[in-house]
Amino acid sequence: TISSATANTSSQITIVWVNTNTTAGTGVAGYKIYRNGSLVQTILSAATVTYADSTGLAASTQYCYRVSALDAAGNESCQHHPAAAQSTHVPSQEQTQRNSR
Repeated sequence: TISSATANTSSQITIVWVNTNTTAGTGVAGYKIYRNGSLVQTILSAATVTYADSTGLAASTQYCYRVSALDAAGNESCQHHPAAAQSTHVPSQEQTQRNSR
């Protein structure tokens, strides 16, 4: 279950999840991370429960993440309930200059 999805910057979102799932009666061996329905990362470690997504993100854009668990045989669980985060806004050069006065 994803416990948080947080925008760190305009180009990075970190998701954190809790290992509450087993697949096919065996322990969790890893995870698959999905963004807006597409696989973005496979993590082959049960100990890892965070992922910092920084590939292909656009500023001020909403993203939806889901995580599934993998067992040692490669069986994949159902994807957990989604968590959403919006990347931060990048101020224009004019706004930056105005704020620095």
